[in-house]
Amino acid sequence: MHKLIVEFENGNQELIQVGEGGAVNTGLVLWDTRKDGALNQALLESIGGLVRSGSSLVVDQNKLTAYQQAEALKATDREAKRAAKEARRAVLAQINDITNVAGCKQALKAIAKELFDID
Repeated sequence: MHKLIVEFENGNQELIQVGEGGAVNTGLVLWDTRKDGALNQALLESIGGLVRSGSSLVVDQNKLTAYQQAEALKATDREAKRAAKEARRAVLAQINDITNVAGCKQALKAIAKELFDID
């Protein structure tokens, strides 16, 4: 298996592994370990901000900062969606409890009416 750093059309970069016979749009590949050599661990930590400069990969600090800010916004959005989902579950549980109480009251009233003719 070889590794590729791919930059997608939306600007996201990703390290992917490709098996024998695997195909990738070569126009998206920033680095191919079969042709370009091993990947530096420090560069791997900068995925999202990498650019090719001749036969090297370098970190574009502006691009990396923008990528990190976008990732932080995505994480914040995911957390907000998770919190909203939890709040929805809590409200539904409360509605269920209220419905159960109301249902019990109606059932008790029906029993009282049947047993004691009380409205």
